[in-house]
Amino acid sequence: MVPISQPLRDVCQPLPVEELEFPLTYLQQEHKRHIDICHYFLRPDIFQTMCSPQGQELAARLYMFLTSQLPLLIKDEQQELFPRLLQSAGGRELQKNIEFASREHKFDIDLIEFVLADLKPLCKGHILVNPLRLELNLTTLLEGVARHAKWESETLISYAQDTLSNADLQSLSKKMKEHHLS
Repeated sequence: MVPISQPLRDVCQPLPVEELEFPLTYLQQEHKRHIDICHYFLRPDIFQTMCSPQGQELAARLYMFLTSQLPLLIKDEQQELFPRLLQSAGGRELQKNIEFASREHKFDIDLIEFVLADLKPLCKGHILVNPLRLELNLTTLLEGVARHAKWESETLISYAQDTLSNADLQSLSKKMKEHHLS
């Protein structure tokens, strides 16, 4: 089994729950972490290793990211951040941006299912007969997630920093902690 580098091991670790005291900073850090994970798994050498008999641990790390960490961030945004933004500020432009983010979240969730179908055998140490489907779906997914995370940090998180009240941020922090501890 190919050992995973310490930097990847570190970046694959979720942020401490204590960081949720400052929910917008937490979301920005999560976006950066997700971008780093996406860029790592987009590397051709990492993909080839993951598809080899020695790639089981790499596949398992990516599987964990796609089944728990990414969906948790999407839940935080969809159920907590976006409604607060719309309630505190509203406006047609903000609504269009949130609708766009929601559509991309739905697309990511749908595409994850295709990727997981190919990742499951790799996590068990099996080899894919034709890894091209995984490569194409994974590339589409990871490039989209990285682009989306960058856009959200620059657009929606920036907007939230300017508009959410302290009470909104405290409520956001509390609800996000509930998601992360359940």
